[in-house]
Amino acid sequence: MKISNKDFPLLFAFTFIISIHRISSAIDTITTIHTLSDGETMVSSDGTFELGFFSPGNPNNRYVGIWYKRIKVMTVVWVANREVPLTNTSGLLKVINPGLLVLQNDTNGVIIWSSNTSRPVKTPVAKLLASGNLVVKDANDDDPENFLWESFNCPTDTLLPGMKFGWNFKTGHEVYLSSWKSKDDPASGDFTYHFDPTGYPQRVLKRGSYVTFKSGPWISGTRNLRKNPFYKYKVVLNKNEAYFTYELHNKSIISRVTLSESGVSQRLTWVDTTQGWVVSITSATDNCGIYRLCGAYGSCSVASSPVCVCLDRFLPKDPDGWNRTNWSRGCVRRTPLNCTNGDAFLKYSGIKLPDTRYSRFNESMTLEECKVECLKNCSCMAYTNLNISTGGSGCLLWFEELVNIRKLSQDGQDIYIRMASSEQGKLQHKHTGDHNDENHNESIELPLFDMHAIAKATDNFSISNKLGEGGISSAIDTITTIHTLSDGETMVSSDGTFELGFFSPGNSNNRYMGIWYKRIKVMTVVWVANREVPLTNTSGLLKVINPGLLVLQNDTNGVIIWSSNTSRPLKTTVAKLLATGNLVVKDANDDDPENFLWESFSCPTDTLLPGMKFGWNFKTGHEVYLSSWKSKDDPASGDFTYHFDPTGYPQRVLKRDRFLPKDPDVWNRANWSSGCVRRTPLNCTNGDAFLKYSGIKLPDTRYSRFNESMTLEECKVVCLKNCSCMAYTNLNISTGGSGCLLCFEELINIKKLSQDGQDIYIRMASSEQELKGRKREILEVSLSLLTGMVLLGLSLMLYLRKRKKSNHRQRIRGRLQYKHTGDQNDENHNESIELPLFDMNAIAKATDNFSISNKLGEGGFGPVYKGVLEEGQEIAVKRLSRTSHQGLVEFKNEVNCIAKLQHRNLVKLLGCCIHGEEKMLIYEYMPNRSLDLILFDLMGSALLDWPKRFHIINGIARGLMYLHQDSRLRVIHRDLKASNILLDFDMNPKISDFGMARIFGGNETEANTSRVVGTYGYMSPEYAMDGLFSVKSDVFSFGVLVLEIVSGKRNRGFSHRDHHHNLLGHAWMLYREGRSLELVDAYLGISDYLSEVLRSIHVGLLCIQQCPKDCGIYPCTVIELQILNSIPGQQLVMITFMNRDLQFLCFQPSSLL
Repeated sequence: MKISNKDFPLLFAFTFIISIHRISSAIDTITTIHTLSDGETMVSSDGTFELGFFSPGNPNNRYVGIWYKRIKVMTVVWVANREVPLTNTSGLLKVINPGLLVLQNDTNGVIIWSSNTSRPVKTPVAKLLASGNLVVKDANDDDPENFLWESFNCPTDTLLPGMKFGWNFKTGHEVYLSSWKSKDDPASGDFTYHFDPTGYPQRVLKRGSYVTFKSGPWISGTRNLRKNPFYKYKVVLNKNEAYFTYELHNKSIISRVTLSESGVSQRLTWVDTTQGWVVSITSATDNCGIYRLCGAYGSCSVASSPVCVCLDRFLPKDPDGWNRTNWSRGCVRRTPLNCTNGDAFLKYSGIKLPDTRYSRFNESMTLEECKVECLKNCSCMAYTNLNISTGGSGCLLWFEELVNIRKLSQDGQDIYIRMASSEQGKLQHKHTGDHNDENHNESIELPLFDMHAIAKATDNFSISNKLGEGGISSAIDTITTIHTLSDGETMVSSDGTFELGFFSPGNSNNRYMGIWYKRIKVMTVVWVANREVPLTNTSGLLKVINPGLLVLQNDTNGVIIWSSNTSRPLKTTVAKLLATGNLVVKDANDDDPENFLWESFSCPTDTLLPGMKFGWNFKTGHEVYLSSWKSKDDPASGDFTYHFDPTGYPQRVLKRDRFLPKDPDVWNRANWSSGCVRRTPLNCTNGDAFLKYSGIKLPDTRYSRFNESMTLEECKVVCLKNCSCMAYTNLNISTGGSGCLLCFEELINIKKLSQDGQDIYIRMASSEQELKGRKREILEVSLSLLTGMVLLGLSLMLYLRKRKKSNHRQRIRGRLQYKHTGDQNDENHNESIELPLFDMNAIAKATDNFSISNKLGEGGFGPVYKGVLEEGQEIAVKRLSRTSHQGLVEFKNEVNCIAKLQHRNLVKLLGCCIHGEEKMLIYEYMPNRSLDLILFDLMGSALLDWPKRFHIINGIARGLMYLHQDSRLRVIHRDLKASNILLDFDMNPKISDFGMARIFGGNETEANTSRVVGTYGYMSPEYAMDGLFSVKSDVFSFGVLVLEIVSGKRNRGFSHRDHHHNLLGHAWMLYREGRSLELVDAYLGISDYLSEVLRSIHVGLLCIQQCPKDCGIYPCTVIELQILNSIPGQQLVMITFMNRDLQFLCFQPSSLL
């Protein structure tokens, strides 16, 4: 039918409507009514992702998965039923109540996969989000916190932007990657990739349970995690979560992180122009990525040969093994540690930090405090800054031998390693020195034995004392025309390193003739004879036949399935396995390699051994190259080959200031394949010039020429004459520079190196060089004029600022001058406090101008805010409220007390700020806040298992011991309670709030006050009634705290249906009736800790027996860890003093009940 012109608009409109209908018909959601069958798909709202049924290899197996819709090469990023495939097309994906997504075989109704969490919601749906996340949720609730289930929580082999890669400590759930079994089978493979939060977080690659790679601290040596224009990353560490995530800056870029079937993690970016994935980051970089390659204290450097060296002042633990390139046993200190007589720390620079599994960290410590902390603990082997991105902050400590150390040429870090103090005086060379360095002068400190003593000790080397003898005895290394080698027999090289025989690789039943390392338990094959034609039984026979051929024969039928490919008549032909691993056919009496008839080194498989010639013999036209195995079970030639290319000069994206991207739009989408072009085009007729680029790995030399005798200047002249010559350089830089190398095409495969780079001179338009010269002249003149003016201005400014700041600090320090005796009215003890003063503007900026969102809480002193200083340090700011009943006296009191105290279980005061009437104290920030917020919270208390609670009790005890006995000033806190115990990231307790504290002199033990301050429920009887306070007042408060920690209940406000006692009375009653365990928090599992729990309750009751007349009967002040492990079986008697209003009980010890 002919269509007239007037019908075209109608036809176009109809086609357009049909296309619109097709687009709009794509769904991203299924409900309890609408299901998804095989052949149907869901598409995300932006059209990026698609979900449906697919077959990766075997067409009979069907899986539900998510892939990129716009990419023609199907790239699956998630699979639901990876372990249980459907064997037909009857799959049905649907949502069922109560909020479950299930995959059902519609033929028999069997559910083969389902989402693993559900709860009743009004309208459950499953939706494919634009992020690629498949979620089950309520239709009217888009809050991610309320999702019932999401695929981002159970990935397969792909990490997409927005995924949280790591741990949720609340649920105990880990998000990690697991490889496919093969490219045709998405079932879980051998490899998994984790974000390990043990110690300080790091990425870990495992094969089964065996660790193959550890990244070390995620902040160390991670060049790939620098800020870049393509993606941003974030690491979150808190009490609830520890994870890594990333987001793309440009949403049009398609990029993902995957774990391949072979165990390589890599970032892949899609390039539209080439219609392929480009690897931008990979874990398969070099040998130094192998976990524990160099053992303990061995440093790995790809720039060294060998790659493993001992750190300076360390020696190989097994010198013989080390010299045989077995570095796994690592190194030991040249001088052993002696912690009791004092150790020291030596600085090693340019290091990628070691494995952090056995480490601890603190984000607020300085480097000096870190050193002090490490020095105190004999198990602490090293320390360093936690974060070097802002000049250095925080503390990272190691408590085991250091493994996975790597020497970096850039992005390295300083680490301070524990050494014997005597090593500090033995500085002969740099700390990062190489134990194997040729110029390493060191005398060997080894005991020398007398020959007569040794002869006497061995009974003059008698036969009866002989233990054995080294060397190879009965093992053969040669076969002849008479002697053959059958399956089950082997040849062994003269030094015992290599072995030749028959083997079956992996799961294969086929038999091959090969060579492997004899002394390595894990069979490592380095050469295979019949790689293309395997034997199918054990009837193989290796023999030498005339004229000079080595053959592998099937002895069942006499068929030769492999032979050496050269021969000539010889007198006595033999095949010998040399100590190098080379299998040679030769005359028995001729060991000259030039006369060998054949050698395996001339036809390798996938391995290059020392001594092999990798390349070309131009006389014979023979090339020696490597070819991969087809698979780990099949040594036949695989897809990959590795060559030494002699074209041009033999060889195994330059973007600089004078080059611009050829295609800027594509370049910004991370597709760099089109490269760069000169900013100013060449003009050979009007003259070009050459600009020097340094630190370069020279480009591809396929289109190059070279001359070994030219000088560099002659090289330049030759290149300048030829308009096709794009660059020149020295041919050989090993002797200061000689020879000439010319490049005649565009320069590709250029790499910028931090070390071992070379200079290259690239042809540019002459105007570029003139511009460079003019700019330099202008810059030099400008800088000369500006420098003088700036220096003069800066000097004046600094002087005025320093003078103003000095006056301001003098005024503030005058206001803070304080008397430190027990009575504040005492005279003669004025003492100025040396404490850092913070600027008001810096504190306001750190707290976002004291915003409500930064407010942590409020006490009697005033509100407390969280802040972050410009250098990244987190702080807590305690701001004195104008309406507070505590004033300048308490402010000075707290400053004076805590500024003079330093202990791991006391909160650290960083400084103070006084601005007009504003008074603030700046503390280290405690991420887990105060103990009461967790202990007395229904959900929070479940996170405090008994070991954590016991750790907290001991920490508080250590802090009190320091305040009462170990510090140079005796301090009574007077307000010890759960809300004044702060918890750091590791749940270490720190006593805080010293506003009510009193400082005593060395001989003072108690005092009296008319102003009773503190918190009811924690005050001792003598203090609450008479105002008498001493160290025993704090001990009483500690006893209350112990019982609260054990029970999870507050003393004040406690009630019980069977009696009217407070918590202390309840604890006493249970103790008297032998039912103390009923006091324990119901959430705790204590079956393994019964003795610790009972002793803790006992100590709590002992410490609250603080009646003035009986207080000396039991030394309750001794509440350190030792008392918790050695309390005598002492009984307690209740004294008849009880006051419900004051909430305390008083006890006295007795040997009788």
